[in-house]
Amino acid sequence: DELTAEATRKLHELSGLSREEAEKRLMDRLERELSDEVAIKIQRHTERIKAESDQKAREILAIAIQRCAADHTADATVSTVDIPSDDMKGRIIGREGRNIRTFEKCTGVDVIVDDTPGVVIVSAFDNVRRETARIALAKLIADGRIHPTRIEEVVAETEKEMEAHILELGTAAVRDVDVPLPHDKILHLLGRLRFRTSYSQNVLAHSVEVAHLCGLMAAELGLNVQLAKRCGLLHDVGKAADHEMEGGHPKVGAELSKRYGETSPEVLHAIAGHHDDITVDHIYTVLVAAADAISASRPG
Repeated sequence: DELTAEATRKLHELSGLSREEAEKRLMDRLERELSDEVAIKIQRHTERIKAESDQKAREILAIAIQRCAADHTADATVSTVDIPSDDMKGRIIGREGRNIRTFEKCTGVDVIVDDTPGVVIVSAFDNVRRETARIALAKLIADGRIHPTRIEEVVAETEKEMEAHILELGTAAVRDVDVPLPHDKILHLLGRLRFRTSYSQNVLAHSVEVAHLCGLMAAELGLNVQLAKRCGLLHDVGKAADHEMEGGHPKVGAELSKRYGETSPEVLHAIAGHHDDITVDHIYTVLVAAADAISASRPG
């Protein structure tokens, strides 16, 4: 031990290095020599993990696609209303066109009365208005009393019924996906999506499909299935907002959801970030983006 200590002391003297400096030099040299080898190993591992991840992702997507099917049909911009006889067309138009003018003014749609037998056409790009007008006109035809005052009454009554119907549609969608009921205002926005279309796809049907796809993928990954479904269901809620709100539908949807009591950061992030508008911080946002792309590229 004494000889070793003496030899070590001599070496320190000759090299002019302390023990700490010598250790540091040795470690630096080792690190330089090993860094290339470590980099090669890391690269190999990264490539292997990436290949395995791609394969696993494909399997998860394929399983989700195979297990999920949804309706996707979109309505056109016109609805037809059956009439019992062509005499009714004259009553719908009214003296000097006053009935049809009142109806169009109250509902905000165009009513086309032409030579087509047995039908009257209701035309509008706003599907909620068009459906309201279609129901109101059917009621007026069934009732037989068609005059301006009665038209105003029936349209006002139908608008109230339509609001209740929209709420029912939103509630049914939430129950279909099997997540806790959100605020009534969010249910109303979801219901309005039934009357919106995007790339020939009904937006509510699309939202329900995205929710189911998210839930299936979350289950495969061992994530929270209910949370994933909620993210998917609400991702397009901004499309139901009117033109008075500025911003794209992801931003608007996140703002509205937050305003009406949605507190989950994952849900709000998924709504705001499903089109890569912001940095992705949550895995649920990736699931929503994937499910959204699947549903849009292969509706139903």
